[in-house]
Amino acid sequence: MALNIKHATLGMRIQRLRKNKKMDLKALANKTGYPVEYVQKIEEDEIIPPVASLLKLSRALEVDTNEFLKKDTDSLERRADAVRRRTDRYSYEVLTPDNLHTHMKSFMVTIDPTSEPT
Repeated sequence: MALNIKHATLGMRIQRLRKNKKMDLKALANKTGYPVEYVQKIEEDEIIPPVASLLKLSRALEVDTNEFLKKDTDSLERRADAVRRRTDRYSYEVLTPDNLHTHMKSFMVTIDPTSEPT
């Protein structure tokens, strides 16, 4: 059954990521240290986990936490836009786009020399 990711709940996203890794609930629970019932309740959207739980789940699934929260998977187009962004006063580029499994990323910020101070 294909999930409509644009409308997927947090639990659905976690379940999809777990299944994509060919991991069962017990394996995910073991990797996080949480009881199977707790992980199951998260996947079934019976509870909203705290941030600490999301961090443990993301590490166990080897994904960035933003995978749980992003609204869609038009990823190629969105990733290309996310790598280089421009605002009125500066642009930035993600220098570590492949570091999805880390909580820190490197950016290069370029400030337009003709921009006026506010």
